[in-house]
Amino acid sequence: MNQLLPPNSTELELKTSQILANTTELPVDIKKLVKPQEIPSQFIPHLAWQNSVDRWNRLWTDDFKRNQIQIAFDLHRRKGTVSALRSVVHSFGFDMSITEWWHQANATPGTFFLDIEMNGQSFEETDYNTFIDLLNDNKPLTRHLTHINFKAETIHTKLHLFSSMYGGDITVIYPAIPIVESQLLMPVAHFDHQVTSIFPQV
Repeated sequence: MNQLLPPNSTELELKTSQILANTTELPVDIKKLVKPQEIPSQFIPHLAWQNSVDRWNRLWTDDFKRNQIQIAFDLHRRKGTVSALRSVVHSFGFDMSITEWWHQANATPGTFFLDIEMNGQSFEETDYNTFIDLLNDNKPLTRHLTHINFKAETIHTKLHLFSSMYGGDITVIYPAIPIVESQLLMPVAHFDHQVTSIFPQV
């Protein structure tokens, strides 16, 4: 047993050291606790704190959390550069192209915008807010991000369409009504009478 007690230690001190040594000999692989890809899930937040991960969301998947821890040191080393922005974008599974103000005509000096290829990845509202925060944390302080163009791929799928038509006419047939032929007798009479008066009368 290795111990650091001096040669003049008492028997009580030696026995106490021996008993306490048994309690500290735990079957723990210390090296795994500092490797993001090997650390047990319950210790991931502690490793993130140790590596000064700027942004954290407990709802992320373990793989995404490990990825953020993996790039944390590199982000701090290159913070304020386009390379740091690219690392943030790649950690979400996206691709990025940047357009600086001097690449545009009549653009405001010190501005830039990003074109983001989402590569079929999903993007929730909380992920979007964290994404923007990480970009602002790692962009050059002398630059202003004006806007971001997200480009999502169109999903190709087969669409089966079915249609049907129903139509009909209602025809009502009534019995025939006989036509009654009748003779119409119209007697015509004319009477004309005139009265003539002669004046002066005698």
